[in-house]
Amino acid sequence: MASAELPSFFASSPPSSPRLPVELLAQIVDEAAGDRDELDHTILRHLCLSSKSILPFARQALYREISVRFDDTEGPSDNNLLFTDLTDELLKAECQKLKIDAEALEEALDYGSHLARLVVGFTVIFNNGAQGAVHLTRYLIDSILGSCPNIISFCSSPCWHTEAEAVVDALMSTRRNLSELELDCTSNLPKLLAHLHNLRRLHLRRPPNGSDFTAMKVPSFTFRLRSLCFEDSFAYIPANLSQELLRSSTSSLRYLDFDPPSKADPLQLPQLPALTHLKLQSCGDVSGELAQVIPRYPALQVLHLDFPPSPAQLHLLPPQLPSVGVVRVYKAEKLAPLLRDSSRGALRQVVVGKGGDEDWEELGEEHGWSVERFREKVVFAR
Repeated sequence: MASAELPSFFASSPPSSPRLPVELLAQIVDEAAGDRDELDHTILRHLCLSSKSILPFARQALYREISVRFDDTEGPSDNNLLFTDLTDELLKAECQKLKIDAEALEEALDYGSHLARLVVGFTVIFNNGAQGAVHLTRYLIDSILGSCPNIISFCSSPCWHTEAEAVVDALMSTRRNLSELELDCTSNLPKLLAHLHNLRRLHLRRPPNGSDFTAMKVPSFTFRLRSLCFEDSFAYIPANLSQELLRSSTSSLRYLDFDPPSKADPLQLPQLPALTHLKLQSCGDVSGELAQVIPRYPALQVLHLDFPPSPAQLHLLPPQLPSVGVVRVYKAEKLAPLLRDSSRGALRQVVVGKGGDEDWEELGEEHGWSVERFREKVVFAR
């Protein structure tokens, strides 16, 4: 049979592959990769090989954030190519005593500058107990920020005070204008913050043991933070630093996470008219904190607590509050007073971070709330 005699569905060229909207491709990658803090790099690598259409999105997610981890080693370490050409004796000495895990980092830089330009976040993880990584930290941060021009987010895990100060010194020397920063509080931190004019998110942890703040001076900051977290550290950070951080962002701060002392000086807690999300870190009675801070945040929309408010604390919650989050609830009945409070007409959502095996559906039905579970999280809505 000649081609002209073939049925039209044989003679015509095969249809082109359907093209999915770019928004859907991006969503597929985000869903497949998992939470941003725990990306599944194996799935992302497979997605990079699966389709030309999905490659740009999977590649961007794969190289968006890179990390380096320092571990102790008992003998000479076979470290990564980034450290094989070191000539400085101090660097070489540290390199021989530490194991450095930088696989994703090496891969990004080894395959070309087009991958290095995808990197926007860099994390240094100190998992070393006996050996300090001071000189290597400075060398590494300077090298990576020089190779990856689009890094705007930096995170350092808890470490020795000499390492924490080395991190800050290295960031100052690079002059990179970061917008997100997470690290330990150190005496040289204010000098770094004075140069970060575009900083929008700051996460501070308590100072490492051995920190000395006697000579620390705090200049006026020019950035306007949107998110500020004092991780178990508000009482440990020098007051002049915490006050300047709050003062500089009075009109811009949207999210605040801190552990205020129960008898804090009210002057330490300024009015924050734009604040919509507040998380109070407290393992005990939060009545004092609620009474003190809630009136200062008139725009509050979301309140996060470690434990559910007791019946005696309910009147302290703002009447317009639409959402309450609770980190943990050991017994379902502890949440019942909040769910059945008839005066909370604006309350539309209650989120339990770690729900456990309690019968939340029965509790929700009893008080007129729908219930959904997302892994450990339990969401009540109405």
